[in-house]
Amino acid sequence: MTEISVESICECIQEDLEKVEKSLQLILQSPVELVTQVASHIVNSGGKRLRPILCLLAARAFGFVSASCVRFACVCEFIHTATLLHDDVIDNATLRRGKESSNLLWGNKASVLVGDYLYCKASVLIAEEGDFRVLDIIAKTTETTTEGEVLEIIKSNDLDLKEEDYLEVVRCKTACLIAASCEIGAHLGGGSREDQERLRLYGLNIGYAFQLADDALDYISSNDDLGKLVGTDLKEGKVTLPLIHTLRHCSKEEKKVIVDCLETHSDQALAQVLKIIDKYQGIEYTRQQAQLFIERALEQISPLENHSAKRSLQNLAQYIIDRRN
Repeated sequence: MTEISVESICECIQEDLEKVEKSLQLILQSPVELVTQVASHIVNSGGKRLRPILCLLAARAFGFVSASCVRFACVCEFIHTATLLHDDVIDNATLRRGKESSNLLWGNKASVLVGDYLYCKASVLIAEEGDFRVLDIIAKTTETTTEGEVLEIIKSNDLDLKEEDYLEVVRCKTACLIAASCEIGAHLGGGSREDQERLRLYGLNIGYAFQLADDALDYISSNDDLGKLVGTDLKEGKVTLPLIHTLRHCSKEEKKVIVDCLETHSDQALAQVLKIIDKYQGIEYTRQQAQLFIERALEQISPLENHSAKRSLQNLAQYIIDRRN
């Protein structure tokens, strides 16, 4: 079976994606040099551009990619980037996509303020376009993502966290913006309200699968592959699905080892936790759940006409499961 690449997925929107890249670089320019430096550092640090890609593909599936769609694809990327800047401050992260994080290089104050700047820049772009449907989608989405950030803080280090509660964090923090990117693209491409809802649900399920795949990769990828230290989620107190599944089945003694790891953050304790997760097949369970979300996503777009954009949306779903970073 041929491995799916991002390049093959984006073949039908390559020119549109190039326009997004040029627009991102242009819009990032600020008379305040530090704003440009911090924003450019993270925007150009090797991100997958998943949200712009989905926005463009969704539009292409129903018609054509307009100049407005290119700008709104930038909006989705700016909002995502703003959340990353704020995340890294909250988590005291030192790496982002394999490079030194912005907060490590320029400090927390600059990172938070540039994150706020990107939110404001996204708002300016929306206002200039004057599309109230997109404004409604984005406003509700940013509200939900902020709630997700706070909910994740509340649930930090909670070893009694239930799977459904964790998935609610994922919905708010990750899946809703991916869903919004798809819904906006379908709207701009001329899809009906039913089409827009199908693409929103496709994106929502893709978002769940993307995060669960990340949950698994955090425990099994090399530092070079993932762009951050292995076991970072656990060291930051994030109880993700591999651990939630393991905690449902492990012994009291094994749970004590996990508690010790959360408290000490030692490499020795982490190695023991990895063995416990492996024993109870936490990674396998997480990947199985991710696959279920992928199947639900594919069901949503099955009624679409056979089109290069539809094939790309199908291939992107498989890529999310197969990727190693």
